[in-house]
Amino acid sequence: MVPKKIAFEDIFSDEYIRRILKTTNDYRSAHEISEECNIPIMTTYRRINHLLNYGFLDVKGYIINGVRLNKYKRNLVYKYDDGDPRIKAILGIITENPGISYSELKNKTGYPDGLLNRLVSKMSNKKNINMLKIANRLSFFPPQTEQFERNLLIHLRKETSKAIVTFLLVRERSSFKEIKEAIKKSPATTSLVLTKLVELGIVLRVSNTVPTYMLKDKKLVYNSLKKIEPKAIDEFKDRFADTFSYF
Repeated sequence: MVPKKIAFEDIFSDEYIRRILKTTNDYRSAHEISEECNIPIMTTYRRINHLLNYGFLDVKGYIINGVRLNKYKRNLVYKYDDGDPRIKAILGIITENPGISYSELKNKTGYPDGLLNRLVSKMSNKKNINMLKIANRLSFFPPQTEQFERNLLIHLRKETSKAIVTFLLVRERSSFKEIKEAIKKSPATTSLVLTKLVELGIVLRVSNTVPTYMLKDKKLVYNSLKKIEPKAIDEFKDRFADTFSYF
């Protein structure tokens, strides 16, 4: 059986990984690591492979009694360049989770604030990522994400905004009353959030005897929701097959 790869964001929560990194301040063989860390030898080899893949160990080969022996040393200091495995991992997380918040990114990487701040600042300066701060929330996006989609992704991560947008996604137009009843929020909360969505151009207000509301770009909403909640969009497709048939 092929051993399951440890996800990057889970690396530092693995007890064996932490033991290995703690003991490899100097070059040590797998057997030395296994004995010092009290880890079975095959498990040691698997964890070493994970750490090598993510660039957290350096390896050197030695010839001892005519036999090659690999020794390993932790390698946690990198230049901030595009080859830094930490930068690659952060970019991968942001690409898979567009609109992810700083706190969510910190939880997934396991990095302390100082290190994470330096890395994302460097990535932003080199335009590897886009950052957008609204109120006290800092969000991250792949570099090609346009401003309109950034606003949309942020609001799809907010409970009330998402409820309004997903309600309108399966309807042509709806009145304020219909929206309020569907999302089960107070008139004041519904009005506040709906007004913001209109200001951002995500929702259009259609003037009439009774004003109605509709999404400006259903296809973009669908694709954005699919990026951050693929399971949710599959459920929508099952429930509203006719609505989603043209996507």
